[in-house]
Amino acid sequence: MNNQKVTDTNKDIKICHISDFHLPIEESFPPYKLLSKRIMGYANLKLLRSKNHQKEPFLRLLEKITEEKPDMLIATGDLVNLALETEYKNIADIFNSFGYTKDNLMLVPGNHDRYTPGAQRKNYFEKSFAKWLDCNGTPPCFPIFKDLGNIAIIGIDTAVWRGPVSAAGKINKVQLKEIENIIVEKCKGKKIVAAMHHPPYKLLDSHLKQYLSGLYGYKRVLELLKNRNALVLHGHIHVRTDLLINDTHIVGVPSASNNHGSHHKKMSFHTFNFDKNGDYKVYSTAYHAKEDQFKTDELLNGLEMLK
Repeated sequence: MNNQKVTDTNKDIKICHISDFHLPIEESFPPYKLLSKRIMGYANLKLLRSKNHQKEPFLRLLEKITEEKPDMLIATGDLVNLALETEYKNIADIFNSFGYTKDNLMLVPGNHDRYTPGAQRKNYFEKSFAKWLDCNGTPPCFPIFKDLGNIAIIGIDTAVWRGPVSAAGKINKVQLKEIENIIVEKCKGKKIVAAMHHPPYKLLDSHLKQYLSGLYGYKRVLELLKNRNALVLHGHIHVRTDLLINDTHIVGVPSASNNHGSHHKKMSFHTFNFDKNGDYKVYSTAYHAKEDQFKTDELLNGLEMLK
């Protein structure tokens, strides 16, 4: 479990949130690496995602975030596509080039970060990003706890390797117990911000969608956060969402590289400005690559779900 140094409790806190990088793979790699689930992901990347998911707009978005000087940038998974070692190195180099440290960057994995059994078994995510995880690349690294004074951030691992057509997530019992311990022992009097890849609610599309891409055990997470006025940040579904379940505010961010025509799917980052009491306002900043323009809107603070 990682620990963050305590910040002044009277200080306003700014948190930015991005997710689902899905950058093009620029480096060559041996063809035999595709002899797995990767062949499907590679085809999807080349035939579909390459049309909208681009590196240069992503870097422009990250540059804008860095200019905001957040106290913490949270990236909620799918930092890579096929869990190739060269992809992890590319992302690590990008974070290094922007000067991010473990004091201002939290990373949690997504299903693409554990895309193959080998990537999960060999702990590619943990080893590649050990500098920011502070666990020497050796699990267990999650849950992560970061103390920002009046804000307590809990980074949760929902990523697990699945079969060829599944992107579902799961939180094991050991991690759930650790999350409960953190909430009880370290979050008293603090605003809780939980960060994970998969959304902690039932996906609305269909039962099949939930089975293939939802989060197993999400109800237990909501139980742990109930009556605490918590905030949950997630990615995975590549759509801007803003909803309230019980008293838990859940906000999803679109892919950080998708130059989609729809405003609710266009590459964006979210900014959460907290005052010393833990109250906050939420802003969504979308990047329009063709015009090289950013547009910022205030979100509705849990009043509805945006499709």
